[in-house]
Amino acid sequence: MWNIIRLALACLLVLWLPATQAADSGWLQSPQNDHAQVRLRADTSNGDETRVLLAVELEKGWKTYWRSPGEGGIAPAITWQGNPPPATWFWPTPQRFDVAGISTQGYQQRVTLPIVFKGAVPQQLEGRLTLSTCSNVCILTDYPFKLDLTTPADPKFNHDFAQAMGQVPIASGLVDSLRAGYRNGELQISAERTAGWQQPELFFDTVAETDLGKPTVSSDGESLQARVPVSDGWGDAAPDLRGKQVRLVISDGGIAQEATLTIGGPLALPSTVTFPYGKRC
Repeated sequence: MWNIIRLALACLLVLWLPATQAADSGWLQSPQNDHAQVRLRADTSNGDETRVLLAVELEKGWKTYWRSPGEGGIAPAITWQGNPPPATWFWPTPQRFDVAGISTQGYQQRVTLPIVFKGAVPQQLEGRLTLSTCSNVCILTDYPFKLDLTTPADPKFNHDFAQAMGQVPIASGLVDSLRAGYRNGELQISAERTAGWQQPELFFDTVAETDLGKPTVSSDGESLQARVPVSDGWGDAAPDLRGKQVRLVISDGGIAQEATLTIGGPLALPSTVTFPYGKRC
């Protein structure tokens, strides 16, 4: 009997160790939302940086959102305790979802988001993650967590962090040139790529007081053009975007690049459309 008890205690210890030997929340699930689970891990071995990995796993048919959700949804957010320095989030390239005429940008199944602090943070890093998940309905869920930064480093963390950063759009290298223009309720994008285009996609950050709809994309050899419907969200005349800036991600063939453009006057775009795109869920 004593051997059975010792074996049971040893098994419990094995299950308990991963979360206590590293700054690891373990997988968290809310009784109000059994469609999602989240895990946070942290590491302080990289100089004055504290690096955090936020992993989200979703049931089939459920999604969560990118930093700019599009025409609906709420981006993941963390309310930190103890006044740590500002956190920089790194966002992997999203997908586009089109349901009932609403176009959104986000993630399905699994996504890992790197987060970085510069400077000193509390040894007990605490906070509350607020996550919006949607299928036929949407659920807004809070996940309180605490990470003990005094515990030993996880030997897998550097590899996992590098893997996650590899899903984040690069600053250059995909597109040779990129321009933005505006004409009568339409944002226009023109891009050139010497290697040509396969199945390009575009994702847009929010422009103040503006709703951007689903892009339609055309390509001809090295040239790509996109047209994006623009509205003010209230049914009134679309705002004039000339002179404003737009931040976007353009992806093709498993590579993505992020850029910020100043919107100019109308571009000379062809009328044919080759790549309308979007995922349904």
